[in-house]
Amino acid sequence: MAADIYSLLLDEGLISEEQIGECRKLEEELSVTSDRAIVEKQIVSEKRLLGILSRQFGYSYYESLDGFRVPEVFLEKVPIGFARNFNLVAIGQENGSLLVATSSILDLHPLDDVATWVGCDTEPVLAPGKEIQALINKAYEKDREMGDVLEGLEFEGDLESLAEDLEGTADLLDVAQQAPIIKLVNSVLHQALRKRASDI
Repeated sequence: MAADIYSLLLDEGLISEEQIGECRKLEEELSVTSDRAIVEKQIVSEKRLLGILSRQFGYSYYESLDGFRVPEVFLEKVPIGFARNFNLVAIGQENGSLLVATSSILDLHPLDDVATWVGCDTEPVLAPGKEIQALINKAYEKDREMGDVLEGLEFEGDLESLAEDLEGTADLLDVAQQAPIIKLVNSVLHQALRKRASDI
């Protein structure tokens, strides 16, 4: 496909034979794919290149990932270092497949690893590298913060058993200070956070 990319850009007058030679040299020196070499040499901007490739090869392209939410299964199964290193992140699920945004279509092997970890097929879509990295940082940081919150909640037993501890018709303010009600509130919060509930 590398040759196809160079030929495509050459046909559109966006790259010269000399520049192709420079890119191939950079590929060898830095062990990068041709699309990365093209962007590194600033021959074509990443956004423009991704737009061209999406139209040519039929991949969906998202110039911005604002508003996308990373599926929980991706955060749980895919290490953040792997996501950052290969510049990829899941942005949703469709027809049983995990939609994974990547800034390169020349090396899709990492998506095979993701498929193995999450237990379903993956479907690549294109997005700028900066957008992917920003979503990775946002999603994993939010997930880590939620983990810290859950660790801070002491949870023992279930809601039903805790509710049974609240006997009698004591004054509401008095009840609110009792250990059972504190445990009950913690339990509700714990389960809501686990389920990513929007209303508690």
